[in-house]
Amino acid sequence: MKIFFRYLHSDFQKIKRSSILWVHILVPIAGIVLFLLSYVIKEQAAGSMVESFLGSMASAFPIAIALVCSMTAEQEADAGNFQGLLTSPSKLLPFFSMTVMLLLLGFGSSLLAEFGFKAGLAIFLHQEPFGMKFYLYGDILIYVSNLFIYMFHLFLSLRFNKNVSIGIGIVESLLSLLLLTGLGDEWWIFIPCSWALRLLKPFFQLGGVIPMNPEIKAAITICCIETVLIFAFVIIWFTRWEGKKTEE
Repeated sequence: MKIFFRYLHSDFQKIKRSSILWVHILVPIAGIVLFLLSYVIKEQAAGSMVESFLGSMASAFPIAIALVCSMTAEQEADAGNFQGLLTSPSKLLPFFSMTVMLLLLGFGSSLLAEFGFKAGLAIFLHQEPFGMKFYLYGDILIYVSNLFIYMFHLFLSLRFNKNVSIGIGIVESLLSLLLLTGLGDEWWIFIPCSWALRLLKPFFQLGGVIPMNPEIKAAITICCIETVLIFAFVIIWFTRWEGKKTEE
């Protein structure tokens, strides 16, 4: 365990002065500012603004994940053609460390976005339509729903190139919006990019609670199964990977 934390500390040191860290800080702040400004201009109801903000955050998550996974893979490639990942006595430790780093950064960034938006509404606009638990549960819902996307794009970024990962991320974000309509009624539970937005819908309707009806239960079960499967696939693939990737 001590060795793992050394790797994790090393990974955070690598990104200390890189754009990877700043993307996780500046993008949420920019989103908060834009939504607060739009609130002032349009004079929407605060509850509606929160719903729009979290929905936009959920739909943008695949693109953001694709971007940071691509940047991380490029950093490893530039630092010796992935030798930092591939030459360790325990090959999986540096991979797990890099994955945990990305997941921690993503969770921290999403918390910054949600609670920053809540603070902005309270401080600048004197509006507090929801409590702390609502934002925390909403953040966990969005984040956990995207764990599959993280592993998928980490694989794409290592195996192929940034254009493939970012291109698919854009498609996933657009598809998540499309599947929110009636077109996705029968299929959304099987498609990872649709989980966050589709689960947010009843979450808002019930004021921070997800109803455990048969469809939601099926979606959560499939989400868990597919997430475990993608983690297992990427781990097995990585143990056989030799650092080769499709170039741009």
